[in-house]
Amino acid sequence: MFLFKRKIPLVIMKQHIVFGKIYTITNPDYPDQVYVGSTEQPHINGRKYSHIKSNKNGVLSYGNLFDTDKYECACQYLKEGLLGRELRKLEREYYDRYKSDGYSLTNQRLPWISDEEKAEANRRRVKAHYYRHRKCPLKIN
Repeated sequence: MFLFKRKIPLVIMKQHIVFGKIYTITNPDYPDQVYVGSTEQPHINGRKYSHIKSNKNGVLSYGNLFDTDKYECACQYLKEGLLGRELRKLEREYYDRYKSDGYSLTNQRLPWISDEEKAEANRRRVKAHYYRHRKCPLKIN
């Protein structure tokens, strides 16, 4: 009986370094509206065109940002290696900053939610569910 050892070549794949980016989409015709987003795509134009396609197909709504051909995509590049959760946290900081400056944000969802915010949202959901499905009035002493 022969024992053959199969040698498996070690292939080192070329690694692509991805840089996280925070970007805003604005329209000069609607200066008070802004969309704040983040992407790990290498080119911001790819992400911008996916927003345009989603808006055109009615999948997502971005307010009046894409009503004319004057929309602009301004990109702010971040530090190397800032990806995933850290990128979403930083996007949330920009989101809050624009909101506190009085802009009307067209984002439909928050970029990142803290544990405290999740707990508060869950309390509100449970309370609303209770009031919808309760069988007898709640007595408060």
